[in-house]
Amino acid sequence: MGILRGNHPAKICPEGLDASIKASPAIIISAYLKVLDGIKSPLATDLELPFPKDRIAQAILCTLADDPESDLRKRLEIGYVLLESFVSYDEYRAVQDFKKASLCAEKIADAQDPSSILKSARILKKARGERAVRIQEKIHEKMKKRQLELLELQNGEAA
Repeated sequence: MGILRGNHPAKICPEGLDASIKASPAIIISAYLKVLDGIKSPLATDLELPFPKDRIAQAILCTLADDPESDLRKRLEIGYVLLESFVSYDEYRAVQDFKKASLCAEKIADAQDPSSILKSARILKKARGERAVRIQEKIHEKMKKRQLELLELQNGEAA
């Protein structure tokens, strides 16, 4: 299922790991946690990440596997799941544009005359809401997968 099934810390943090992770997971995690502290929205672009998403994920997993009693454990687990809320700029724009269009359409529809309701419906159709919903569903599914990976890691530690 997940990347952790049957793994122990040596397999989670392999010797052939990229040197930037192997040498400095603490730096990667610290930089990522600073970004998380500054995020004001549940969705952000992956351009805001200080390192590629996979490097951050690997650094977090290595840290959790190497130090299961870490004071930062809960924060790292949350950060690991929240990595999925960092999406491509194109996906970010699609969701943000739909949110703006929805607010605009709602204000127009509040006028409660038939033409304003039709106008608001045209705005929503143009905003491609289906795509925004699919993006958010994809994020949710990936977050669930990360949560399961963390459970697998915890279960492996308990064994």
